[in-house]
Amino acid sequence: MPQPTRRSRAAIYCRISDDREGERLGVERQREDCLARAEREGWDVIEIFEDNDVGASTRSRKPRPAYKQLMKAAQDGLVDVILSYSNSRLTRRPLELEQLINLHTSTGVLLRTVVSGDADLSTADGRAVARTIAAWDAAEAERIGERVARAAKQRKEQGKHHGGFPPYGYDRATEGKLTINAERAAVVQEAARRVLAGESIYGIWTDLNRRGIKTAPGPRAPEGARWQSQALRRILTAPATVGCHLLDSGELRQVADPVLDRPTWDRLREVLHDDRRWQRSCPPDWSSRRKYPMSGLLTCGACGHALAGSMRSQRDLPDGTQRPGVVSFICNTAQGGCGKIRVDYPPVEKWVLDMVFARLDVPSLQEALSTREERADDDELRQRIRDDERRLEGLDDQHADGVLDNRRYRRQVDRLTQRIATARGELAEAQRTTFVIDTNGRSLRAVWSDHDATWQRTLLGHLVEKVVIEPHPAGATTHLSQRRGEDAQSYESRRKEHQERILFQRVRVSWKQ
Repeated sequence: MPQPTRRSRAAIYCRISDDREGERLGVERQREDCLARAEREGWDVIEIFEDNDVGASTRSRKPRPAYKQLMKAAQDGLVDVILSYSNSRLTRRPLELEQLINLHTSTGVLLRTVVSGDADLSTADGRAVARTIAAWDAAEAERIGERVARAAKQRKEQGKHHGGFPPYGYDRATEGKLTINAERAAVVQEAARRVLAGESIYGIWTDLNRRGIKTAPGPRAPEGARWQSQALRRILTAPATVGCHLLDSGELRQVADPVLDRPTWDRLREVLHDDRRWQRSCPPDWSSRRKYPMSGLLTCGACGHALAGSMRSQRDLPDGTQRPGVVSFICNTAQGGCGKIRVDYPPVEKWVLDMVFARLDVPSLQEALSTREERADDDELRQRIRDDERRLEGLDDQHADGVLDNRRYRRQVDRLTQRIATARGELAEAQRTTFVIDTNGRSLRAVWSDHDATWQRTLLGHLVEKVVIEPHPAGATTHLSQRRGEDAQSYESRRKEHQERILFQRVRVSWKQ
């Protein structure tokens, strides 16, 4: 068997699969034993590579960055000996062993261990022994995985939490039980209430981030992380939110007190059902997000193109005063518009909102808008979905009994699956078209500023088809100067009257029926 020379360069590799507390005791023991052997052999340890809390079996999906660095160092000829505590610490994958054999053939690097013996990769018998050990290491890892999976399944069937961090809204109690975390449960309940009131997921999670509310601690974020759309949607639709485990049979088993009641959870799943969310899409263009309540509603009266937001810079006026910078909307030629329309945004928003408040700030209408009534069409869609799901189960039985051949079975399954998806989409759209305005007895004008632009835009979108901006009236000035001897109050009154006269001529609101 080839032996390394007296002052060979050695790289130590340490790894342990499970170290949830991060105490590193396992890798530290391996390091000490490997350093002791290197000292006995007289090898120079050039570097120690460590992968803590990372598996090496075929079931593990975590990357092993230190292992990759070790392989690169060996390929670059920087290492003569790879030293690990045992073969299984270096790898449990037969494919990786083949790569190590090829590495030995091309570079001459040797594999040495503290307790598993030294593999002689230069001979056929040595390679056969190494491959046999690798196969048994892989088998042992897979057996461990099977036992762990079976134990987790048993705990789930017994209604116990089966390891890891508890679901959002819960704390882990003794004997695998879950108890409700009142603070996080309140976040879930608030988000559910806002979704069912017609707010967007985007508006809710950005509001949570603005308020400094974080997600629950996790392996990558021990202190919690900022919210994202996918995280909030997953929590609201997860069986754990109603205190259930989803069994392999598809049955929901109650294992804890629910954060949300079942009818609310069912409606959330209906509202948030959207097949398009699974499709891959281009990264969002953050520069063109709708930042204002009327974004997407303003339309050019000259060509019909949607107006785009812009910033009018500060400039000097003829009377020596300065016009401050202000948000404006333009018919942008770069986006296909005619370029003939520009309007300052704040006066238009105030003008339109005054009309909206006048329409909605009526006590009887407020009471009607603050509650949601189920429609008969919704119940009909739900019944259609349940009937088709039962038909699908019947097809499975007919196929298993040989009544349907594969071709007919597949055709019937595709037809029913498509019909169910269509019905779910219609139900989701019906739920999303509902917007509940609960002001707790206050006027809409009073609570308007309490909500973000996304909520405001959603409300306006349910009321307004579009807001058409006509060209500026010919001969009308865009800026009134203060007259000589005119006091500030009179000037402001005259300026406001002029602005309202211009807005009356330029702004036309098209209301939804």
